Amino acid sequence: MHTTPRLRTKCDRQARLWGVLLFLALSSPNLLLAFGDGQKSIFSLPGLSFFLLSAGLALLLLGLFRRPWVMFLLCLPLFAILPLEIYFIQVYQSPSTVNIVASALTGDLHEALQYIGPLLVPAFLTIIALMVLCFLGVRTLRRRDCVLSFRLRRSLIVIGSLTLGVIFAKNLIKTDWNLDETLIQTGINIERTYPVGLILRIWRVYEEQRRLRDISERIAGFRFDARLKAPADGSGLNVVLVIGESLRQSSWSLGGYARETAPRLAREAGLVAYSDATAAASLTRTSVPLMISRATAVDPDRHLEEKTLLGLFSEAGYRTWWLSNQFKLGINNTTITAHAAEADEVAFFNGSELEKTPFDEVLLAPLAQTLSRPGPTYRFVILHTMGNHWDYNYRYPETFDHWQPSLRGMTDYAIGEPGIETNMINAYDNATRFTDHILAEIIALLKSAQRPGVLIFMPDHGENLFDDARRLTAHAHDTAWELRVPLVFWATESYRTQYPHIWQQVTAHRDAPVSADNLFYSVAELGQITFSGEAPALSVASSTFAPAPRRFLSIKGSVLSADNVLRQDRPATTPASSRLVDPQTLGGR
Repeated sequence: MHTTPRLRTKCDRQARLWGVLLFLALSSPNLLLAFGDGQKSIFSLPGLSFFLLSAGLALLLLGLFRRPWVMFLLCLPLFAILPLEIYFIQVYQSPSTVNIVASALTGDLHEALQYIGPLLVPAFLTIIALMVLCFLGVRTLRRRDCVLSFRLRRSLIVIGSLTLGVIFAKNLIKTDWNLDETLIQTGINIERTYPVGLILRIWRVYEEQRRLRDISERIAGFRFDARLKAPADGSGLNVVLVIGESLRQSSWSLGGYARETAPRLAREAGLVAYSDATAAASLTRTSVPLMISRATAVDPDRHLEEKTLLGLFSEAGYRTWWLSNQFKLGINNTTITAHAAEADEVAFFNGSELEKTPFDEVLLAPLAQTLSRPGPTYRFVILHTMGNHWDYNYRYPETFDHWQPSLRGMTDYAIGEPGIETNMINAYDNATRFTDHILAEIIALLKSAQRPGVLIFMPDHGENLFDDARRLTAHAHDTAWELRVPLVFWATESYRTQYPHIWQQVTAHRDAPVSADNLFYSVAELGQITFSGEAPALSVASSTFAPAPRRFLSIKGSVLSADNVLRQDRPATTPASSRLVDPQTLGGR
């Protein structure tokens, strides 16, 4: 007699326990946020909303699968990512963001390992443990033929859908019944959850990279209607913009730092150092596009719709160059690389691992060749340096190991270790002193050129160096030490003679509150370019310059007031050097 196997509609006790365990592990980032002290705490209305949404989405996801083991098997990569997400939550009390995911996917492996530092082994062991847990759970659920009944799955889907509907209704009321804004806000809410939100974040990164591959075609027809103003004579002009890396104003002797970290620049005639400049963001991949374009924290995607300074200068008749000591991760693989492609000539000199990267001196020879070669008399060059990028030990040669003990000779250390605070600060200041050397050498090259020249230097963001009770290091914390950065202008004597009104304005505004928002318009005016949409009030080289509210794009993607952050951190802005107890360290060798 033929017997039809009875379809199992329920899971036995052991299968249920494994299913609940895997489900809770996958939801652990949401639980940490909900029962933590951050903004997503369940004891606040936004936190309660987040918890309900994350739980509802997880139940909805589970309800889509008749056999739970299939869902958990598909989520295997998400189990591997769990420790990183949990680490981010512990540090920032917030879910990871699209920017963080993009930085992780396009960053350097060695750099990531350096930042993880002593947590590398525990993280690796945790990942292995989670993978084993997932494997054992999936195997148990599969062997015991755990199947969710149609009625249970329908209930899960209904509960998840209702939760999503409640959040949508809340956002609809919050946005005064604006459907477009409600959809955007609901998408943001979903994106912050785990694991559904992480899948959306990864998808958004993929979409961004796909858009960047098309950026050249999209902006090819864009025009500024740019032209050169009537030149003072026929000698032409050299304009060099140097984009620094991770250099903060509070470690810059031109900004009042006790140590002489900029000795050569301090002796340069015609140099103007601004005292109150702020960055646009605290991540390189975010801040650099905002520095070289008309995009701002309030309108961050504008650089994807129009050309940058490279396009502006090229349209006005300049020959343009992008010379970089940072990584080229493939054509159009990052926003910065995509914009670099706007230049007439592009060269990346850094193809090494982070610890073996060339010193920024590698940019001097090609710059010298660029400025001395026959050809166009109007030249615009952007130099993208490694500057003070961690590991500071690899940013300067042995001859610049001025303050000791530094990180030289040390091994197996990681950024943020309390035991290497003095060494880190010394190495950072040595790297800053080397940046001073590089800038002074660039000035020497401009002096030797047979035409007027101007140099503009601004870093993408600053850095934390154990500055207050939080003991923060590196960047991406949105502190005053990351936001306040140096801004330097220098011009040849012939430039100052030919354009005295321009230089008078640059000098007059040296103590005004400025930001990366002013860079595009100021560089354009220094290059004697007029264009459609120019805003003289945003140019420090203009007599009509007017300080504007300063905004920056936070690590979480929100728009914040830079001045509020500066005021908040001001009581704790003790220079790092004053905390070094070794008198020999303060005096150098």
